[in-house]
Amino acid sequence: MRQLAFIVASFLLVVAACRAQPLSDQLPDSTLMYCGWSASVKMLTTQSAGMLADPRIADPWRIMLKKLVLEFPHDLPADSEKISELFPKLLTEAGSCEGCFSLLNLQQQDNDLVPQAVLILDLGPRRKAFEEDIQPIHRMLKERLGERVHMMKLEDSWIWVKTDHDRSRYAWGFVGNRFVLYVGDGAETFLPTLSKKVEHPLSQSPRFVDCMSKVAVDSPVLSTYVNLKAGLGLVQQALKKLNNDDLTQLAVNWPMVMTQLGLDQATALGEKTAIENGQFVTHSLLRMTGPPHGLLPGMIQPGVDDEMLKVIPEDATYAVAGRLDLAKMFDQLKAFCVAVAGDDGRKAFAELEASATAAGLPLPALLSPLGVQWVLYDAKSTGSLFFTGTTLVVDVRDSDKLGKMLSALESLLAVMLGGDKPAMATSYEVDGHTIHYIQPEDFEFGRPSWAIVDKKLIVALFPQIVEDAIQQFKAEKSLLDNPQFFAARQTVGNDGPLIYVSDAEVVRSLYPFALLLTSGLDDPFGKYDHPVPTAELLPSLQRMLKYVGTDAMSVKLVPEGVARTQTVANPLLSPLTLADSVPLWVVAAMPSLGTSRTQTDRLSSADNLREINRALDEYANGNQGQLAPDLQTVLKSNAKLGDHLHSPFGNPKNASDYVYLPPPAAVKTIPPDVVQAYDASELLSGDGANVLYGDGRVVWLDHDAVDDALKQSTTWRENQAKPK
Repeated sequence: MRQLAFIVASFLLVVAACRAQPLSDQLPDSTLMYCGWSASVKMLTTQSAGMLADPRIADPWRIMLKKLVLEFPHDLPADSEKISELFPKLLTEAGSCEGCFSLLNLQQQDNDLVPQAVLILDLGPRRKAFEEDIQPIHRMLKERLGERVHMMKLEDSWIWVKTDHDRSRYAWGFVGNRFVLYVGDGAETFLPTLSKKVEHPLSQSPRFVDCMSKVAVDSPVLSTYVNLKAGLGLVQQALKKLNNDDLTQLAVNWPMVMTQLGLDQATALGEKTAIENGQFVTHSLLRMTGPPHGLLPGMIQPGVDDEMLKVIPEDATYAVAGRLDLAKMFDQLKAFCVAVAGDDGRKAFAELEASATAAGLPLPALLSPLGVQWVLYDAKSTGSLFFTGTTLVVDVRDSDKLGKMLSALESLLAVMLGGDKPAMATSYEVDGHTIHYIQPEDFEFGRPSWAIVDKKLIVALFPQIVEDAIQQFKAEKSLLDNPQFFAARQTVGNDGPLIYVSDAEVVRSLYPFALLLTSGLDDPFGKYDHPVPTAELLPSLQRMLKYVGTDAMSVKLVPEGVARTQTVANPLLSPLTLADSVPLWVVAAMPSLGTSRTQTDRLSSADNLREINRALDEYANGNQGQLAPDLQTVLKSNAKLGDHLHSPFGNPKNASDYVYLPPPAAVKTIPPDVVQAYDASELLSGDGANVLYGDGRVVWLDHDAVDDALKQSTTWRENQAKPK
């Protein structure tokens, strides 16, 4: 019976993993990289959807892209089809179906790695519309390429193949109801398999199933898989063929390098992105077959404690927090270089240590007094202009020893930064603490500064920033009191290195620079009938702030390997998008997000709830923190609120289509996960509703999720009303 249960459970696990990976059953099990996506109504709940549905933001950029990029070919007659007009339609169709992009293989030819890759869109009944829209592009390619294009005969299909004198080859067209774009050699072999059952598909590959089934995400909109074992092997082979002695030696020592790094047991990388509470939440797994070793455990330590996070101001633009034992890591790096490079590595480290000792900075004495908890942040409250407030805080094991080492380092830096003569190394006293800084004559971008206070080392670009960091040690509020940080950390966890970004603060910091940049733009080619949009490319700051949120990322070691969780509010505006799947921002930018009437109404409903939240905050600020008893009371002092009390799903005759759930009279703070208000009309007429939470978030939830949220909120209110 146990064996039968195990077989059934294993079968269900494989089936679940395959169903979440669109078209993976049509790819060979040797596929190197796979990225699949599925359309989801939850995409409509994201800030990206709202941003792209806002014509003030989207239209100027569409015009500019059309002028600069998509208006081709330029030499067609005036009455010919404009290819640029077809791209929005094609992307809309593509974004409404399942699809995948896969790197099938990398072939070593001479000193190059030649890719074989394919894009597949499963169009289903949308094939006809998609085919009509792509025909002009197809005709243009045929006219331009002439005899270099020939047709491949397949049943219920049409495929055109373009060949060149070199190795490059492209194929595009339809196999049944699937549109394909193939790059590289082998189209004649691969494309016919799309109309057949693949004998050994990727979806049943043991490595694929083992990795992807352990990334537990429901209904992902995006899934990514990389065969690391094969990919790293290709890198090794490529290094061997390069005419470089150092890289060739690296290839020879490849197994040793991988072992020392801790990647010798890495088999695959799996990643899934889902929409949770209007956020793009990505779960990744670097799958390993054994316990972490090498350099990995030293770099991925448990998260810092809350006391260390309290040194970060509440309004931080960004914060990075993690544990790192520099003294121990230095020894590990030394062992790594010696193991890989032998006597050369040992000699290099010996010279480094000798030079440091001669300068009065023996490395063990410099590193050993440092603690293991590190935070790096930037905050508007410290006078930051995106980077000027950057502050590093490290806990200290031995303040006296570290102070002596830093004094020696200060003298060395004064010489290095001084040019013809040493820079001035000085200090000043404030509130009983000494702040040291270097003032070079020709260094215009800061005054390197530091102080040791309360067993913590503070380093910044300016002494004033150090001074404010010292004040933060005694502040009543910190990043831990920021509800956005609280919500983000709830999602990603705090079990390892943590990154937090306030997109609103980032936008506020960069907006002045963006204004100057866009105001300087002009028609770069001087050949358009109408000027390229310039100043209007950038919407107002307050409009942009409607579409930002907070982002976070955390990494930790798990029995299966290395796990990462990341949440991004709007990939189109988030710096953390650079650390995510390359195609994520493409998925977020699909033009189909804001096109239907239902989608537009849903976004309008969400905007109304945001205005209600703003009015509630203004009421509380004007009434000593007392929360509003009902919306009609707020309306008496804020007539503009009346414009936002009617949902596009409701009856204009209603006094209000939104239900406000006031807390008990004595309560002045609503927790982030408690519902303040929701669109009752949308809930009655549709399959869900927009909900306003205590921290100001507006999230679209389906019926069941709304019911659960309201039950939880009701329970909280009942508990608050009970006698203490």
